[in-house]
Amino acid sequence: MVYVGIVGALTSRGQNLVQIIKKSTGVCKLLFTVDSEYQANDIGKGEYRTVDEAAAVQFGPSFVVIDVMEEGYKERAKLYRFYGIPAIVGGAEISEQEITTLEKGYNTRCRTFAPVIIEPSLITEAAQTAFNAIRKILKWIYTQPVKFEKQVYYNLLSKINLSGATS
Repeated sequence: MVYVGIVGALTSRGQNLVQIIKKSTGVCKLLFTVDSEYQANDIGKGEYRTVDEAAAVQFGPSFVVIDVMEEGYKERAKLYRFYGIPAIVGGAEISEQEITTLEKGYNTRCRTFAPVIIEPSLITEAAQTAFNAIRKILKWIYTQPVKFEKQVYYNLLSKINLSGATS
């Protein structure tokens, strides 16, 4: 079971992903949602206005953040690295220099490293297609050896072998 947090939960793509994840059986479980449009944090529902607030409260099982917000994704990717949270981020263009900067970031308190995958297709594909891409990426993450070769990946779907990676 993979516990998931969705950033951009009130966007149309985010709402579709939330519904798909809630209906999925044995693959993912929704842990929390984040959107700046929430009126207030609701810990009981797992709804937060910012990633910082969600990360401060969610100290339970390990989780992966799926971020489908186009605006500000580079800054949020830095937060995920700082908190040591594995994340799949929908984003557009990112330069080699920005990737290098992200790779230098890590959780300063625990000195842990977590991969951040910036995948442009998450913001350009339909929700079901994006969910299938997320499943493929999650399978890739969880079948890798403990030590990753890199820590920041860009446009990973085009680089990994996708055959048999749909479950």
